[in-house]
Amino acid sequence: MKSFFKFPLIRKSTLFILFGLSVLEFLLLYFIQLIFQLSSGYLESAIEALIIFSFSTIGIFFIVAKSRGGKIRAKRILDSKEENLEYVKYLSALDSLKNELLSINIPATICYTLSEFIIHTYKVTKSRIFLWEEDKGAFIPYPSDQDTDYKFYVYDPFILWITDHDGIYSKNNFSSIESKENQSALDFFDRVGAKVIVPLTLNNSLIGMLILGDKTDSSDLSQKDWERLYEIKSVSVMALSNAIFYERLTALTENLETKVKERTRELEEAQSQLIMSEKMASLGVMVAGIAHEINTPSGVINGSADNLDANMSYIVSHLSDLDLIATNRKLRRKFELVLLKLLREEKNIPIDSKEKFKMKKSLKEKYRGMGLEDNLASDLATFLIDRNFNDKEDYMARVVKEGGKEIFELLKNMSGVYRNLKNIKFAIKNIVRIVKALKYYSHLDQASFADADLTEGIENTLIILNSQMKHGVDIERQYSDIPRVPCNLDELNQVWTNLITNAVQAMKGKGKLILRCFSENGFACVEIEDSGPGIPLDIREKIWDPFFTTKDQGEGSGLGLGIVKGIIDKHKGKISVSSIPGRTTFKILIPMKSAS
Repeated sequence: MKSFFKFPLIRKSTLFILFGLSVLEFLLLYFIQLIFQLSSGYLESAIEALIIFSFSTIGIFFIVAKSRGGKIRAKRILDSKEENLEYVKYLSALDSLKNELLSINIPATICYTLSEFIIHTYKVTKSRIFLWEEDKGAFIPYPSDQDTDYKFYVYDPFILWITDHDGIYSKNNFSSIESKENQSALDFFDRVGAKVIVPLTLNNSLIGMLILGDKTDSSDLSQKDWERLYEIKSVSVMALSNAIFYERLTALTENLETKVKERTRELEEAQSQLIMSEKMASLGVMVAGIAHEINTPSGVINGSADNLDANMSYIVSHLSDLDLIATNRKLRRKFELVLLKLLREEKNIPIDSKEKFKMKKSLKEKYRGMGLEDNLASDLATFLIDRNFNDKEDYMARVVKEGGKEIFELLKNMSGVYRNLKNIKFAIKNIVRIVKALKYYSHLDQASFADADLTEGIENTLIILNSQMKHGVDIERQYSDIPRVPCNLDELNQVWTNLITNAVQAMKGKGKLILRCFSENGFACVEIEDSGPGIPLDIREKIWDPFFTTKDQGEGSGLGLGIVKGIIDKHKGKISVSSIPGRTTFKILIPMKSAS
């Protein structure tokens, strides 16, 4: 073989230049490899590249200094250039894979991406990952294969063994010695069609298994391939553990949100039940009063109906007496005139019972002096005074004197028909008013949140509570015109009921209640003032607390004012109280415009 330095000078120079360029290219490749390994976190590989880089630098001087064998050394360097270039490309691909996997939060997608990378990098026929899924309690393959789709449970013998023996295993590792453990491992390899299995272990827990099939050229994995599998294993465990943790954290967050919604709904239902309980307690107090309010006009209707029946029975049975009126034109005109006066609506002026007795006695004597019989004079005087017809006494006296007792009875029963019909009509109006107030109070036919007239709501509440106040509470209304307010009418009716009931109870059923409605800085303002003894300063801040009450046991639940404050807060409003002995005022502010 010819010596390297036996070429002519020009050829030697050319070869030196080519050789130097190759060495520089070799060093540059190792330098790039070093940068990639440091940036990717592969410290051991980076140190190895650094050592090679250092020795290669020294090798320049060694090669230049030595003339013999230089050609062989140069050839070796040129041969390793392709291998180093391929390794640099691999590191670049691995770094890209790492960044891609860390950006994925779905474990299944990570498995698909890893499988494609393994197939492309190692030129294997297939690659799959059996991933542990908690909800299914098994290792599920990704990507799945319908023809050979297996799932493995934790009690599989090979799964139990590989969990305790972390590493990377090929099928050949279990073929040398026959044993029960090796046979179960070989069965596992055959079932999944694997040549190599890479356990993915985190903190001594198996989270998955990476399966590699045969290489496309039927060759075995090289030493470099095995070394690179450890790098891929590290990346896979890190990416899968992050994705699994993120997935579980997301599920936990969603579950937490669901729990919060459930608890919020339960609290709202509990609050609604408390409001309903308080309303039922208030209703229990009001039922007796409402029954009395309805029973009174019902009794009037019943009594008036009986009187009307008696009136009509008398008129029908004495139709013959009308002949006397019909044939006597002068008497008929007087009869019609008196009847019209009796039917005319006039104010009923109350008269003291002693004064009534004197008036009856005086009128009776007057009629007796006019020539009327004693009984007829007494009946006529009683009729006129009791019906407050004392200003019609002269008309009645002349007609009765001319027509006698029959004409008097006809006038009395005919006016009685009108009077009883008027009483029935008035009683029915009262019942309708109470039913309308109850309907309004219970908010049966309106939306839960709509524009409403606050004064109308207060007035209907007063009708419902009338029986508690009509025997000693003087009500003073100071209403200003305010626009309709967006509110939950049913809930505000509960507010008025609780506050007015508390005021009446504080006054022991006797005192003055002042109700005010007016506008104030964009709010509808309602003030409820009573003349009770007031609220002591030391408990004034506690009155809003649930279950706090100053009433005797069994008289109050302590929920009233707490519910009132909750309702006002729900309406984005304000409630305050000012109190001195003899005057306590609750002030409620409701926004005139709905707060979004």
